[in-house]
Amino acid sequence: MYRDGKGVEKDLVRALDLFRKAAEQDLHWAQYTLGLMYFMGEGIEPDNAEAYHWFALAAVVRDKGDEQVHATASYLLEQASAKLTTEQTNKARQRVSEWKAASASRDK
Repeated sequence: MYRDGKGVEKDLVRALDLFRKAAEQDLHWAQYTLGLMYFMGEGIEPDNAEAYHWFALAAVVRDKGDEQVHATASYLLEQASAKLTTEQTNKARQRVSEWKAASASRDK
């Protein structure tokens, strides 16, 4: 809504905040969109490492029907990765691993 200005005034900073809150709740569509906003620089400076993080999380298929988000996130993950140094990629992978471990412990 805020990202596209549908029904409200377009506000990319507000959209980024709301997508982050949803992404932190492990909602794959929000993780994908947040990654896209970082990748494209919508409402924030482009940040391929941050985009990598969110695309990697969104690329995990959790439920039936996630295939499209998975496929698109996987493709964009590769695109973001290509723009990172080896060190940046390793840090991003570590961050994703830590996120998944913390998420798994929250789900127990």
